[in-house]
Amino acid sequence: MKTGKRCFAAAMAGALLLSCTPAALGAGQTVPKEEVVYINLDTAGAVQSVDVVNIFELAQAGQIVDHGHYESVRNMTTTDPLTLAGDTVTAEAGPGRLYYEGRLTDAEIPWEISLRYFLDGQELSAQELAGKSGALEIRMTVRENPRCTGDFFDTYALQASFTLDGDKCSDITAEGATAANVGSDKQLTYTILPGRGADISITARVTDFEMDGAAINGVPLSLDVEVDDEALLGKVTELTDAVKTLDEGAAELSGGAETLAESVSGDLLTGVDQVASGASSVSAGAGTLKAGGSSVNAGASSVSAGAGEVSAGAQELNAGLADLETGLATLDSSSSSLTEGSAAILTALQQVQTAVDGVELTDEDVTTVKTELESIQTSATGMADQLSGAATIITALQTIEGTYETIAASLAAAIAELPEETDKTALNGALSSLQSNNTALSESVGGLVTLSGLAGTLSTDLAAVAAVAGELAGHVDDLPTLLGEIQTGVDTLVADYTALDTGIQTYTQGVADAYAGCTALAAGSATLAAGSASLATGASELYSGTGQLLGGINSLSSGAGTLSQGAQALSGGAAELAEGVGELSGGAAELAEGTAAMREQTDGMDTKIGEQVDALLDDITGGSGPVVSFVSAENTSVKAVQFVIRTPAIEKTAPATPAPEPAEETSFWEKLTALF
Repeated sequence: MKTGKRCFAAAMAGALLLSCTPAALGAGQTVPKEEVVYINLDTAGAVQSVDVVNIFELAQAGQIVDHGHYESVRNMTTTDPLTLAGDTVTAEAGPGRLYYEGRLTDAEIPWEISLRYFLDGQELSAQELAGKSGALEIRMTVRENPRCTGDFFDTYALQASFTLDGDKCSDITAEGATAANVGSDKQLTYTILPGRGADISITARVTDFEMDGAAINGVPLSLDVEVDDEALLGKVTELTDAVKTLDEGAAELSGGAETLAESVSGDLLTGVDQVASGASSVSAGAGTLKAGGSSVNAGASSVSAGAGEVSAGAQELNAGLADLETGLATLDSSSSSLTEGSAAILTALQQVQTAVDGVELTDEDVTTVKTELESIQTSATGMADQLSGAATIITALQTIEGTYETIAASLAAAIAELPEETDKTALNGALSSLQSNNTALSESVGGLVTLSGLAGTLSTDLAAVAAVAGELAGHVDDLPTLLGEIQTGVDTLVADYTALDTGIQTYTQGVADAYAGCTALAAGSATLAAGSASLATGASELYSGTGQLLGGINSLSSGAGTLSQGAQALSGGAAELAEGVGELSGGAAELAEGTAAMREQTDGMDTKIGEQVDALLDDITGGSGPVVSFVSAENTSVKAVQFVIRTPAIEKTAPATPAPEPAEETSFWEKLTALF
């Protein structure tokens, strides 16, 4: 931060302060005074302290008596003491200027000032913001403080200044501010007129942010403005003359509109209504003719469609009868084969019936069959078990084969370990015999393995035979019952087929009769097909002619409808015209009344505007009355009151350092230098 800009740890603000009172008097003389009110705010805009510097100009030495609600006072011109008793300040002063400072208690300034800080959309305190980087927004609001007396808010203007470090701030936006470059810094100045608050927003992109304190000065607004109102009043006179002319024209327009409305609502509407009525009658008659023509055309269409369907049906019937005749001829030629085959089937069934009826089955026969089947089951099961035992024998032989090989190997090893002089003839012969037997056994085991596979297959098949034999043995007891059912079924079949054979004989005769009738029917169908084709041709020609007739009727109806619609539109337009002319007449009358009222109201406007311009000039050129003291109502001789408002700087907290030596109290001249 720039240390040369920190004379006051004050708050942001301008020149304004508490409303209290002006200056004092000397012994036997009135001494006017000036007040400079120093207001220190914190970084959020809250008041921290209020100090008032009172300035007197004395022509000769004497005593000054002033008033103010001070908690302490200090002589800023000399080392002479001041006396503070209640709210009365007494000073002995020589000729020239006297400056003394008083600190107010519980002071209310004329404005409520608020400062808020946002970084990347999140609100932070000034302490939290210091040293941060991102998108910054500073918001300041200024409102009237209703707790402060006096008219300072309505008569004093504020000038608020912010200084942003150009090395730390970029993309600065400050709507409504006057921006100026001060070295590498950007100074933003806002002017807030008397009687108005403010909503200020400053945005910037910041890096390692710090900022000097804001400064606000409050002074009474007094402008030396010269206004040439002659041209303005000349324009007002032109306006009033134009209003008179407009009023006269509006009166003439109202009379003409009334005459036009009477004409339109009379003969014009009557004639148009008659035309619309006649056109409607023509359209209705054409509609009736169109409906009749449509009915005729629809009937002809139905006749044509029906004739076409009859012709198509006749052709299909003729083709179907031809196919039927061919089929019946084929059936009739096959009838002899059908009757002969049926007779042969009946003869065979009768022979089966005779054979079945001759079969007899005794209980002894059933028992014998069942015994034999059970014997087969037992034998097959036994053989299967025997064959399955072959695998066990082969396993035992393979074990023996392995034992032989082990013994032979052991004997060979033992012979090899005997001394060479030992007679090994007998042992070698025994070893040779053992090896020969083992070879023969191995060949036998190989053949048995092959037989074992075949035995497994035979065992499975024998088990299946045993199962079938067992199942048949279980059903043998049902043979007598089944035989009776077979005999009964055969008898029923013979009886039913006898009736079927009779029906076949009747069917073949019916086929012959149907073939004869179909031949005659086919001849009549051919004649019907030829006649229906001629009917369809005639019906189609009839439909074509009614279509042409209907086209002409439709054209006539369409033209009549268009005529009727045009007449109705004409009637509606005439009615709308009459209504519009009526509204025009009413509007013209209202316009005439309005212009007459405007003429009356603008009469003497130039005089009124001149008076208002004079009053406005009085307001903006300082015609607000005498200056009022900020510190005490008992002060009656105050030449000027000025407000100086400051906020502290926003800066990063510096590392702790040894406490400096106590500094001397700031002199009046240092404060005055900081002010200007």
